[in-house]
Amino acid sequence: MDKGIDPGRPDRASGVSRVRRGSSVRAAHFAASSVLVLAAMSACGDDSKPALTQDTPSATPAPNSNTTPSTTTPSTPAPGDDQNTAPTSPGSNEGEGNGSIPVAPPSTTGNPPPAGSSGNAPEQMPPATGMMPPATGMMPPATGMMPPAEPAEFKPCPTDGSACKIMPLGDSITFGLQSSTGGGYRVELFRKTLADDHPVTFVGRQATGPNTLDGQPFPRNNEGYSGATIATGGNQLANRVDAAFAANKPNIVLLHIGTNNLYQGLPQGVTGQLGALIDQITTDVPDALVVVAEITPLGSATNGVQAYNAAIPAIVQQRVAAGKHLLLVNMASAFAAANANVSALLADGVHPNDQGYAIMAQTWYDAIESLLP
Repeated sequence: MDKGIDPGRPDRASGVSRVRRGSSVRAAHFAASSVLVLAAMSACGDDSKPALTQDTPSATPAPNSNTTPSTTTPSTPAPGDDQNTAPTSPGSNEGEGNGSIPVAPPSTTGNPPPAGSSGNAPEQMPPATGMMPPATGMMPPATGMMPPAEPAEFKPCPTDGSACKIMPLGDSITFGLQSSTGGGYRVELFRKTLADDHPVTFVGRQATGPNTLDGQPFPRNNEGYSGATIATGGNQLANRVDAAFAANKPNIVLLHIGTNNLYQGLPQGVTGQLGALIDQITTDVPDALVVVAEITPLGSATNGVQAYNAAIPAIVQQRVAAGKHLLLVNMASAFAAANANVSALLADGVHPNDQGYAIMAQTWYDAIESLLP
């Protein structure tokens, strides 16, 4: 996948890729991965539709015309007639048949013009209505010529000025463990939305983090569970998400999960568990955008993070192809881009420190900013 830093925001960490159905959420691409999106999204297409073409009927004289058309020179369209030009899609550089086709001179065969005539008298050729059928009989109306317009771009957030509801979903990294504020990446992510005047709030049944931020109330809600796995053991996220979405219907879900499955390597079947969890989420909240993370690194080299992350793009792409609203972000690449010694961004070899959480916040924000109200 094509990966790169958003040229419009050079201060942002890399790591955003988008998978999208129909059209891109934004045409930007980021270094760590390519934009994958979304949709059944929304949404949203820039590709030009191919022009439709049709056979053009030959021009024939009207049954009641008293003029016999030339047998040596075919009839030609009147100025402005476009029956010989196929319609083109908007933005095409082809001709549109708007009078640019020259009109052939009148036939010189047949009866000579009356005495005193210059040869251009109107009686020398039949009127336009006798030369060819009316325009509406030559081709279908415009609505039958052009394909329908693309659907509108997918917009998961409210358009009535109310706050976009974001659900942070995952394990203790989502909860914010080891951050100085207790809010993890959610603190810096909310600060960025405030600075850019995006009305957002966090939803969930957990509450961690500061009560206020920069003089504003901080939405402490989240669905982060310390020690949660994807779908193994008693503390699995798969057993929590149905109740989470029954309690709150988010517009955007930020999913970061898998760390607790990978300490000793990549367990058999764990990528299938992630795919099933994503399916569970998109079934519960089909109109929400789900942003799936390739997770943050672990300090130990003997773990399955790299192999797990490598499998996630295909899992996301398969569901995007089926019409699901998904984006992909690469937290591991964002960490590596910020500091080759990724352990310097971890508080304890597992959880990010404040600097690491700030990188996560920037990576999430790069992915969703264009979709926020």
